[in-house]
Amino acid sequence: ALFLLVGALVFSAIEEEEKTPVEALYMAVVSLTTVGFGDVTPITERGRMFCSVWMLFGVAAMGNVVGEVANAMSGSKRRYRVTHLSGDLLSEMDQSQEGK
Repeated sequence: ALFLLVGALVFSAIEEEEKTPVEALYMAVVSLTTVGFGDVTPITERGRMFCSVWMLFGVAAMGNVVGEVANAMSGSKRRYRVTHLSGDLLSEMDQSQEGK
């Protein structure tokens, strides 16, 4: 959310872009997520430069989100396996009865 607010502020602060606050927020969302519908585009060199850097942040942020989701899913599977090991299963696995 903070990224989007910063992007919207920058897009609306570039005077030559002449973006309304709603257009600036929309442009921040579309470019940060790298969707790029093309209906609202930067028209100045400064706007294009900012948008280029902004999209790279979007790719990095999306990579981070995907990694966090993968870690969460992996952790929940691991917790499920550990909590569902029963004493009978552990005894069956310990055929020597030495606890190893």
